[in-house]
Amino acid sequence: MNEPSDAVKKALAMMGLARAAGVLSIGQDSIREELRRGKKLVLFVTEDAGASAMRRFIAAEERGAAKIYRLGNTGRLLLGGSIGVSSAQAAALPAGNGFADKIISILSEDRSDADE
Repeated sequence: MNEPSDAVKKALAMMGLARAAGVLSIGQDSIREELRRGKKLVLFVTEDAGASAMRRFIAAEERGAAKIYRLGNTGRLLLGGSIGVSSAQAAALPAGNGFADKIISILSEDRSDADE
């Protein structure tokens, strides 16, 4: 796996701050519980996320309960290490949360730079 872009690194750092603030859901079980409670989430998913978890996340996105962002060149160990756990294939923030909006903005800028 290649090195993640600077934007992804910034996004991971913001996720660490979101965890410290107590608003980040980590792991598919926690995310599934939040979705079951009816919360709309922004999901940040590693490139090596499992097929089973991705099916659930995509189903949530199709229902309008979630929006998925793939973290390019980012694996479970890198995401986990960035948010203070050993390994994580996904993390989520409530839709409309300031951290979520900032991370989306950072990742969107990265995509627009790649298009140029």
